[in-house]
Amino acid sequence: MDIADHLDQLDGEGARLAAVLAATSPDAPVPSCPEWALRDLAFHLGGVHRWATAFVAGSHTEPGQVDFATQAGPRPSDAALAEWVVAGHAALVTTLRDTSPDLACWTFMPAPSPLAFWARRQAHETTIHRVDAELAARRSPTPVTTAFGADGVDEFLTGFVPRRRANRTDEPPRTLAISCADAPDRWHLTLGPDPAAHRGDGVEAADCVVEANASDLFYAVWNRHSTAGFSLKGDAAVFEQLLGRARS
Repeated sequence: MDIADHLDQLDGEGARLAAVLAATSPDAPVPSCPEWALRDLAFHLGGVHRWATAFVAGSHTEPGQVDFATQAGPRPSDAALAEWVVAGHAALVTTLRDTSPDLACWTFMPAPSPLAFWARRQAHETTIHRVDAELAARRSPTPVTTAFGADGVDEFLTGFVPRRRANRTDEPPRTLAISCADAPDRWHLTLGPDPAAHRGDGVEAADCVVEANASDLFYAVWNRHSTAGFSLKGDAAVFEQLLGRARS
């Protein structure tokens, strides 16, 4: 997927999120984020959008140059919350669409460019939290396209898994192969002292082999979807190890 694809996804997710916020009590608990009510989720995401916008708009190259709490500002009232989230999302989309491809600013994972990083990261961030809002509203999560689901799995496996300290253990290395049932995307992971992931052309030998549709896999690796119905071969505990580390 390219920057334009990610921005289109980000744009559409804002509308879906706004519809849920407008129809759901801010007191509603968020099952996928047990410590939060819907108002907490909305404030978090609205703050993230403003935080990301500040990095891009200001071309800030150091993480300490943008403070999350300052960008989020005071928490809005429940009556003003949905409108506040919509405004922050719209500003982010506009800023990313209007920014030069030559943008230089801070990022926290490898990407073809800073603009590509922020467009992709915010598209996936917003999508996953839209799912959280739907779960709070007791709705079934709206699936994403196969291409976007596979892209989300790729970002999680090749971006987040290697960089998270929680994924580093002293246990002997275990291997996991993950593939999309509805796309040619494949990944091979090593979990243990030095976690790593890479894309592959086929399913390599592994302690556990997992296959499911891209949208379901995307939601599952972020613990927003049950793995019931997934094709699991080998030691299923290896996949659960990955999901358990994602929760920590």
